[in-house]
Amino acid sequence: MSARARDDGQGGAVADRANLVQRDYEARAAALDAKPHVQAWNNGSRDAVSSVLRSFGTVRSLVVGAYAEASDDLHQLFDCVVESASKQHWRRIGARRAREARSYFATTLRRAWGVHFAREFARHRLRRVVCVGAPRRQPGRPLATADGDWPALSAGEFAAHALRVGGAWAARGRVARPADEHRTRGSLGRSVGS
Repeated sequence: MSARARDDGQGGAVADRANLVQRDYEARAAALDAKPHVQAWNNGSRDAVSSVLRSFGTVRSLVVGAYAEASDDLHQLFDCVVESASKQHWRRIGARRAREARSYFATTLRRAWGVHFAREFARHRLRRVVCVGAPRRQPGRPLATADGDWPALSAGEFAAHALRVGGAWAARGRVARPADEHRTRGSLGRSVGS
């Protein structure tokens, strides 16, 4: 944990993760540069992907934490959006000048983004409920598979576990898929039909 993460309190984990984003991008670019087919595509260049990444400058880290706290880069993006909205739309909301409209747009956007961040993290947690109590990966089984399947269990084992625990998508004794949510939810989030 970095000194900032330790001293920053609740937002420290977000700052810590934001500081790692640039390094993660660089490591991924270096890994791609090391692949023979990437080098062949780039006429033998061993740093083609890394040089393109460097040409963009520093990666801006838009990181949101578990308590809807945001990284410094996200706060800077927020300020840019608020400033732009207040300059373009101050007359539309009945303000006398753009400076007056800034407060309205800052309040509205902060509320909308904060609710969105908190709601999406809650949805993320609910979707992970089916993983609670799932058997762990047996020694010798790979951590990841080429087709992206979760290797801890076979598809049948995981489906049986998800059916036993109900999970976030259980509905009247059946497990609904996340893709079905828009068809089975009304405007107020209550189940409709059936």
